[in-house]
Amino acid sequence: MRILMAVVAVALVLAPAADAATPIERWAKTHKLSGKWQAKDTDRDGLKNRREFGLKTNPRRADSDRDSLRDGDELKVGTNPRKWDTDGDGTRDGAENAGYIRDYSGATVTIDRFVGGQVIAEVEAYTQCLDAQDEDDVVMDETYVEVTEDATSGDPHWAEGDAEPVQEEETVDLGGDDDYGAGACTDPNLKPGTLVTSAVINADGVALDIDIDIK
Repeated sequence: MRILMAVVAVALVLAPAADAATPIERWAKTHKLSGKWQAKDTDRDGLKNRREFGLKTNPRRADSDRDSLRDGDELKVGTNPRKWDTDGDGTRDGAENAGYIRDYSGATVTIDRFVGGQVIAEVEAYTQCLDAQDEDDVVMDETYVEVTEDATSGDPHWAEGDAEPVQEEETVDLGGDDDYGAGACTDPNLKPGTLVTSAVINADGVALDIDIDIK
């Protein structure tokens, strides 16, 4: 009886040792990481292994969600490296034309995309800077002159004077937080090196919408 109790006691002592590994150690073992693995970027996706542990991404797969965009690039543009279509629009994150602006002339924009190489697109015409003189912008400068006084109340009567149309200039504002189309003038935000989080470019090579990250 004493021998049996001794065996049970030993088992109770050893049981906790089997679960001594921390979550990060178990994660490293699962992904076959060893040595000074935390400071390394095993899959060369731009993220250190320690960061991948925190994000719950795969340290041995550069594109954890297989959306054609590397995990590190996903963090740059603000998409989810564990979700292939972050914004739920039916287009993979890797097909959203994210990248960096290489050149912007005012008529065309060149983007070095993270996926798919370089793309050159014309800029949507309706966003061009212009001085609009639309009929809706014409206002009448209404002036009045006093002509008589009411004999009873003493209140003045007013009559319309000569009205001349006044043209108001309207400049299309290319500013804002993230929606940039630009045209014949140069938007200072669309400069080389600017991060493009997404760009809608139609089949004719026209950039309809460019979202950028302003630092």
